Amino acid sequence: MATILQIESSHPLSSVSLAADGNTLLEIRGEEAQNHASQLGPMVQSLLDRAGFSIQSLDAVAISIGPGSYTGLRIGLSLAKGICYGSTIPLIPVSTLACMTACAINQYPMQETLYCPMIDARRMEVYTALFDHTGTLLCEPEAYILDNKPFREQTEQRQTCFFGSGSNKAVHLLEDKNSKILTNFIILSSGMNKIALDAYNKGIHEDPAYLEPVYLKEFYHTNGK
Repeated sequence: MATILQIESSHPLSSVSLAADGNTLLEIRGEEAQNHASQLGPMVQSLLDRAGFSIQSLDAVAISIGPGSYTGLRIGLSLAKGICYGSTIPLIPVSTLACMTACAINQYPMQETLYCPMIDARRMEVYTALFDHTGTLLCEPEAYILDNKPFREQTEQRQTCFFGSGSNKAVHLLEDKNSKILTNFIILSSGMNKIALDAYNKGIHEDPAYLEPVYLKEFYHTNGK
């Protein structure tokens, strides 16, 4: 049985879960937004204690690798690296957009539908990609300026679900009959269940020494101005 700790910190509210062979054993979601530094460590410890597991009993750690919050991603990855270094277990990076899509498919399952996750990237820009109803990637992740409907050529004649923090900015572009904006969408670390298990079974993981978050565009520090 593969037991995988899963950490999602790319969004304002973090989430951690424990999965065994792709099934969620327990999941905890943060209660305070934008407070990953003080919450994530205790959340992981509480998760393991409540589930009756220890770090030594884990087979791998899966981490939402981005795109998303610059600070949240680095905090989550640092915690995951520390656990993997100390326990010499594999570190499995999972695309945040793929995790979002898995959550959307679980929350709103629709056959023959396309899924388009959108993360607010400030101004009129979003991080996005396009997946089919099985979670298969159709169009690579990108930082997209909302001057038109995303992936218009692929979605013009197909029902497409748009969701995530960036979808509200695109409402004016998604008024056609084939576009549906998912309301009350929640990203959870348990969205990694199948993705992380597949990677673990195939031996796909990364060296913690070199793994960095995926930002899709350069981070600019403004010095508080």
